Amino acid sequence: MFVSSEDIVFNELDKNLESIIRTSSILAKLKGKDDKLIYILEQEYKNDPFNIEKICAYCFYLWFLADDRLDLSDTNSVFQVSFNLINVVDDVVDIEPRYWILWILKYRIQSFMNFSEEELISDLKELLEIQRLKNYPSYFLVSDILLSHVYYLKERYQEAEDILKEVNTYYEGKIKILKEFFQGFIDEYRNLVKRSEEESIMELLNQIEKEYF
Repeated sequence: MFVSSEDIVFNELDKNLESIIRTSSILAKLKGKDDKLIYILEQEYKNDPFNIEKICAYCFYLWFLADDRLDLSDTNSVFQVSFNLINVVDDVVDIEPRYWILWILKYRIQSFMNFSEEELISDLKELLEIQRLKNYPSYFLVSDILLSHVYYLKERYQEAEDILKEVNTYYEGKIKILKEFFQGFIDEYRNLVKRSEEESIMELLNQIEKEYF
């Protein structure tokens, strides 16, 4: 995944990027699928392919459209939406790997696709290794949440629990940026756990939510 992990310092989010991602969410809800808007956003990012604001405007608009309408039981629907977004993200991060928000969007999408989960686990573990090299803001903990979630899907419950137990070792302070988007990682995982009897994992998720959200 990363050619030289030691040299990567992830870009942190700022208020301007948060505003762009929030606007993408609002547009997806208010306008729905607008082919003219998709074309404009796509051309904007293609004309400036490593401008993170233009990339996020396009990718998150498509993601929020999909997230609102995606039938997770329909594998064809998941794949149709997913591959286009993943290909766009890959084109960018292959050249500029510092855009953490794109990595986490890609891995969130892949977690819905229900294939190559071992590869996804490996990629998320590498992402965490890089995050551990620096004190990043607390919203980076969604990488840990997502890895635990995928372990849970693979019925590797102890590993899922161990990841959650370590969260407060690495992160401090409330999440203050894109709170609703990052809350979604907790909510999706918790909805899955509710259908089982893994009370310890549910308790850890509730503790993380209380401490950071």
